[in-house]
Amino acid sequence: MPNRKTYDVIVVGARCAGSATAMLLARRGHSVLLLDRDTFPSDMEASTHLIWQGGVARLARWGLLDRLKATNCPAMRNVSLDLGGLVLRGQPPPDGTAAEAYAPRRRALDEVLLEAAQEAGVEFHPSSAVRGLVTTSGRASGVSWVDATGSVFEAGAQQVVGADGPNSIVARAVSAAVQDEHPHLQGIIWSYFGNLPVDGLEFFARPGRMVLAWSTNDGQTLVGSCVRYDDYAELAKDPDAGMRAELLSLTPTLGERVQASQRASRWRTRATQGLRRQASGPGWALVGDAGVTMDPITAAGITNAFRDADLLSDAIHDGLTGSRPLDDVVARFGAERDAVSVPLFEFAREMAKLDPPPQPMIDLFSALPGQQDAIDAYFGVFAQTVPVTRFFAPDNVARIITGANKRASG
Repeated sequence: MPNRKTYDVIVVGARCAGSATAMLLARRGHSVLLLDRDTFPSDMEASTHLIWQGGVARLARWGLLDRLKATNCPAMRNVSLDLGGLVLRGQPPPDGTAAEAYAPRRRALDEVLLEAAQEAGVEFHPSSAVRGLVTTSGRASGVSWVDATGSVFEAGAQQVVGADGPNSIVARAVSAAVQDEHPHLQGIIWSYFGNLPVDGLEFFARPGRMVLAWSTNDGQTLVGSCVRYDDYAELAKDPDAGMRAELLSLTPTLGERVQASQRASRWRTRATQGLRRQASGPGWALVGDAGVTMDPITAAGITNAFRDADLLSDAIHDGLTGSRPLDDVVARFGAERDAVSVPLFEFAREMAKLDPPPQPMIDLFSALPGQQDAIDAYFGVFAQTVPVTRFFAPDNVARIITGANKRASG
């Protein structure tokens, strides 16, 4: 193909993981091509778009938090978990100075990230559908794509990054190994409402359900429910009637607020599953949902994407500027990613089953009231400011239960 241009890095997918990775590499002086089949700004309907404190801290470090705030997206500090007979309320430990969570609509968040990437020098091509990867001696060395006019293009790169979601074309092209997966455990149904007050992030755990609500841009509130998969298809047939009835029955305090508010969008439905792929190989790497698609019941997707972008951009930069082979340096990204994501992946999988909690978990939840630091730390698992393995370590669980026993006896 004539006049094929070559870049240091080509990133496929310009949403959270892709724009962030491209931006971070361009800020360090690397030439980056960013491709996406969509046009921007645009919404992403399969996202409930919550950014926990662990992700907000990265936006702050990247100098983008003020831009996010300017999109008229409210900050949220309080978290509540209504377990039926027990309600836990607290605030996750901050990540540095990032003490609040945000849930910006994707048309707002993705535009902030994409603008920052282009300001850093990233070359962006929207409406560009990737057809496949170019390989040289078994190593990914470029990408071919077609634009909105049907014209075909090709470009070369030292590194190709797939940030193109669970159905990643890059992952399929390189036959990235699936390291862990689980089938549909639940589906999620959600919509947006105007004039619906919430106190931060509200969760309601019920048999076979996890109801959720939080604020987003322009005075709207997202309300949804994670539904056991066996029940999901039936409820999704008529989500407005079904969801309103369920909310009034299962969570009257939220259901009454929903009844008194105005629905601002159609109900959205999505069946969910989990997938973890090999992180990198010769000339390629995967970030965000392309590498690890976590069940959305923990709302970890965007926070994970930002983490991946940080880790992978560091590795690629070191590989492009150092003396070791690029593939060897990029390979460390997988180990760093999995050290955090594997415990979170397993935690989300267990939650997504929406089973009644086992007795040890009942004992733990029953011991939390009156121990605010422990409640906050539990919410910190979701905020990614407290590692899953640390909170659920046997000695920490024993400390919490011992603390409850001491309060009861004294």
